[in-house]
Amino acid sequence: MRKFAYIYALLLPSFAVAETLNIRQGSVTYMIASDSADEMMFNDGKTLAVGGMVFDLTTVSRMFVDNALIPSEILVAYSGSGADVTVPVSSAVGASVEVNGAQVSIVTTAPLSVRVSGTSTVGQFALKTSEPVSVTLENLVLTNPSDAAVSLTGSGKVDLIISGENSLASGSASEKPTLRFKTPAEISGNGSLTVTAVAAAEKAIKSNDNLTISGGEITATVSGMALYDSTNKKVKATACIASDLDMLISGGTLNLTATGAGGKGISADGNLTVCGGDITIKTSGGMAVYSGSSLNQNYTGNTDRISSDLKTSPKGIKVDGSILISGGNIDVTTSGNGGEGIESKATLNISDGTITVCAYDDAINSSSHMYISGGDITVIAKNNDGLDSNGNMYISGGTIRAFGSQAPECGLDANEEQGYSVIFTGGMILGVGGNNSVPSSSASTQPYLTSSISLSAGQTLQIKDGSEILAEFTIPSDYSSSGNGGGWRPAPPMSRMSGMHTPPPAAAPPVMAPGGWGGPGGSQGGGVLVSLPTLVKGKSYTLTNGSSSSAATAK
Repeated sequence: MRKFAYIYALLLPSFAVAETLNIRQGSVTYMIASDSADEMMFNDGKTLAVGGMVFDLTTVSRMFVDNALIPSEILVAYSGSGADVTVPVSSAVGASVEVNGAQVSIVTTAPLSVRVSGTSTVGQFALKTSEPVSVTLENLVLTNPSDAAVSLTGSGKVDLIISGENSLASGSASEKPTLRFKTPAEISGNGSLTVTAVAAAEKAIKSNDNLTISGGEITATVSGMALYDSTNKKVKATACIASDLDMLISGGTLNLTATGAGGKGISADGNLTVCGGDITIKTSGGMAVYSGSSLNQNYTGNTDRISSDLKTSPKGIKVDGSILISGGNIDVTTSGNGGEGIESKATLNISDGTITVCAYDDAINSSSHMYISGGDITVIAKNNDGLDSNGNMYISGGTIRAFGSQAPECGLDANEEQGYSVIFTGGMILGVGGNNSVPSSSASTQPYLTSSISLSAGQTLQIKDGSEILAEFTIPSDYSSSGNGGGWRPAPPMSRMSGMHTPPPAAAPPVMAPGGWGGPGGSQGGGVLVSLPTLVKGKSYTLTNGSSSSAATAK
């Protein structure tokens, strides 16, 4: 090792008036503060050691000194088919940067921050880390025709911060999600991010690890059809946001749209927790089923004898683990065959939040017990149950309006065939449908009423004790008990207990709430079920809706 004294002496006077030494390798510029550059050590004219880094001189295209300010983070700027990267040396020890056209790759074994901006239609930003890193997307427009636009991998947690207006897209040939996480990650910020995936069975945002969303305005759209994976012998579908492990949504605004067969808004293989944020989901694709050697993208037949691996249904939210909702606003619409609104393959627990679901199939479904202790819930199932629990349904609080279709389906459905039941211990509850489940256990302590009163869509159902109005429920303006109503969008929900008053909306055509006894959907619940904390068992009450009136005794 020896000093290249001549070059160092030439640069030294510049350090007296300049701030920064710049060393450029291809499209990457390393910036070193003059007061920390110290001596530059050359080894046989082949390498240069400065600022704690060693540069191969055969790759250095330029060295110069200026008074440019050194950024506090790595800057990646895309432009057309290329990208420029600026690296502050003081924060880049342990990191390597490669640029190939508009393909930028960073590998780091140390914590760092990166800011990515610019525009490219043939680009990718990839980062692999073993330590916590921060990546800010700032007014980035990036498309990758055949791969992920942004790929964040490794074992270190990635904080993805959204700033300004951003857009990511992948092409029809892509076999990777548009925004890909293979490391624990959190999405936050105050900007907007639009993510689009068009390939068959592809995801707009996909995490192979735990994913948290705490901020930002995220619009994710998937339009690809379902795909039969011949290797794994499984039918796969698109999803706007998917996680192989747990997902937490605590803030932000999510607008998710899936149009292909079997498409999902949110899909998690682990558990889903929602404690904040505004979530709007729309799916319009049908059910995809693989049979023989072909994939039917709009299957309408019976699927009872078809393996779950060979079919996929559209879902607003589909979770293999448990769902816990303790806040936020959730609005889900599914219009394709088999489309359920919110589905948990384990337990489902709602303690707060505002939830509105309009589904082709079950509006909210749990494969095990369902617990509702709070929140404001309005659900409509066009062809199935409003709330469907395959275990017990425990309701201890909240305001619930559950509308199902005709018998044997219902507004409230517990798995009575297997000995389960609805259990009311609190809450303001309205169930409308063919066969509502009713309590069959002494654990249910809050009385309920059943009736086959005619309901008028868009009007108000009142429950009266003499002349006193105990509660009111607004019937959704497009609800149809026949299960064939138009858009079946609910009117803004209005329910009240005694002491609150909101005038009923204008009259609408009457809709009959079917009665029905027994059947697989429920037992002897009648067309309308109401449970309130103010009801007294054995006392008679009056239910009115427009010109219809019916007396019922609390049980």
